[in-house]
Amino acid sequence: HTKNWFDDDKYVDKASWKQLEMDLPPAVRNKAWDVILVDAPLGHRGMDRTPQRGKWYGPGRFQSIYMASLMTKPGGLIIVDDCERPLEARY
Repeated sequence: HTKNWFDDDKYVDKASWKQLEMDLPPAVRNKAWDVILVDAPLGHRGMDRTPQRGKWYGPGRFQSIYMASLMTKPGGLIIVDDCERPLEARY
């Protein structure tokens, strides 16, 4: 996982989403999955008191959600834990 939640403003425009791709093993990446569960990485490891980062400093799940969208077969299901958080809901 190479992106952090405080990078998320860079990826509002769909044209930038290609940068979210992760280097996964071919056996994982090249399979069309029926179901993918996104439950990591954490997006809530506690408060970060530095003003440039905001409230939470865990990496968030937006990169994992994006990769799941590429790897699910048409009609497949992506389940996202903590999807009610604003950052996860965006993706």
